Amino acid sequence: MNFREINEGDIFQKNTERDINNKGGMYEVLMKVEKVTGDYHIKNIILGRMGTDRTITVNHSELKKEERWTFIGQGIIEEVVQRRIKYPDGRVEVLSERLYGQEQVVDLRKQEKKPTIVNVTNIVKPDDIPLGSVGLALQDAESKQAEVKAVKSWDTSVYSNLTYNELSSIGAMLADHEGVITNNLTRFQNSQSKILHQQCLDRFRENNITMWKLREYCPYVGVSNKGTGNHISFTQVILRLAKAIYHYGTEQEKGYFNY
Repeated sequence: MNFREINEGDIFQKNTERDINNKGGMYEVLMKVEKVTGDYHIKNIILGRMGTDRTITVNHSELKKEERWTFIGQGIIEEVVQRRIKYPDGRVEVLSERLYGQEQVVDLRKQEKKPTIVNVTNIVKPDDIPLGSVGLALQDAESKQAEVKAVKSWDTSVYSNLTYNELSSIGAMLADHEGVITNNLTRFQNSQSKILHQQCLDRFRENNITMWKLREYCPYVGVSNKGTGNHISFTQVILRLAKAIYHYGTEQEKGYFNY
């Protein structure tokens, strides 16, 4: 790839960082540095390891080596405005969201399309609420104008096509995520919630579905029928899977997440 074709937000996979599943780390382009000093033409790229605060600097000639690096695609960071309810016990129900600066509001309870950008920073939804309980909560939230501007956005699309084989990469990206860590430490809503978390992990272990497909097997607490459209959002799938591993994962699985 030509140096000028590399843009901030591009995602590369470092193939030399191999784990037992033969997968590498995910890095995002933070900055390009091009400078001519004497006879030297410097072309460096500063990369950030996704899911951590670690950065590295590589030369353009190094990044072009296909046996070491694979170009994944362009990552997108967008600011999102959310309307949500925070319950006395600390649970948070996200009611709707829209991109900052846009008027159209997306109702997360009705949206069935695959999300591209979903915000979870400082938003902890430890357990999923039955759809039947949302109506009164929505009315209360709207009366209070509970609209919160997101401080940071989370692009969940990078997880969509990952399977259990990529669990080490999933763990590396989620290990230091504040929203995931906080959610792991919250209590389960009830015994059914515990079972649904265990079922989520067990289904993913079968290793024949992607994380996006796993959503179809993750109903709300209080909703047991698969295929009725009452499954949780993709963001909640990620939170549920991470929390399930935190509580019920094997030592190896927990190790991927630094638990």
